[in-house]
Amino acid sequence: MRRPARVLLAGVGRVGSAFLELAAARPELEVGAVVRSTGPTVDELLAGGGWDVVADATPSDLTTGGPALVHARAALGAGVHFATAAKGPLVRGHGELRELARRTGAGFRFSAATGAALPTVDTVEFALAGARVLAMEGVLNGTSNYVLDRMGESVELETALAEARERGIADGDGRADVAGADTAAKLVAIANAVWGGDLALEDVAVTGIEGLDPAQVRAAARAGEAVRLIGRAVLEEGRVRAEVRPVRVTRDHPLAGLRGADKAITFETDTMGRLTLSGGRSDPRAAGAALLRDVLLLLRVGPRA
Repeated sequence: MRRPARVLLAGVGRVGSAFLELAAARPELEVGAVVRSTGPTVDELLAGGGWDVVADATPSDLTTGGPALVHARAALGAGVHFATAAKGPLVRGHGELRELARRTGAGFRFSAATGAALPTVDTVEFALAGARVLAMEGVLNGTSNYVLDRMGESVELETALAEARERGIADGDGRADVAGADTAAKLVAIANAVWGGDLALEDVAVTGIEGLDPAQVRAAARAGEAVRLIGRAVLEEGRVRAEVRPVRVTRDHPLAGLRGADKAITFETDTMGRLTLSGGRSDPRAAGAALLRDVLLLLRVGPRA
């Protein structure tokens, strides 16, 4: 029988713990080591050889790239597949990592960082293969959607945000969620993966929902409409224009019907028309499951084309 694939897991917070639990039920996988803040590093363990995939579940750092960027360089440089749930490497080193993976032949996947249970880049890679994506827009942050839904029910933003933290929906304290930073990071990562560019986080015009007039959110809800925090990117003459801002959408808009912490994304293509995907849990278990999905895809289909 073929041996199980050896997985090196970095980070055992809520997402890493969920991944560990889910991976334990997969006979084709063996989590051979877990890297914590103390003890052997990813670099040291990789030096021993024998690893098939590094799964990274360390916290996101949108300023420096964080430990996940260090782990990505180490794994891909050693020719080992790398999957991450952290957004840092995607906004601070995507082009570098893409080239490193190309040179060594290693795979690099990150759907856990760009929507978790909502398949974003995977949809373009597989379901839309052969089509050209012209634009994309989506509700990419479950916390902001939950907060806006509750604001439509006359709940104050801070109260709704506290609820999101209690339910495990919010990322950390949730401030990056309602500020639009999390949506912007995901939009950058998806856009660069789809179009092969080098869009930077600083290139995205971002307006969060903290300054919204609650009365406007309630008025939209009473009219059967909704306010959504939408990230949109458009390819125009070879350049990508991207923005994140709250938008009032009519009831027939594909993003209007989302409820609670649901997320959604719409892709506009040249040959396949418009495709919208919605739903998916927004919690650590869903992110852990998405990280597992990436690991399995790396082992089954290898590097992205």
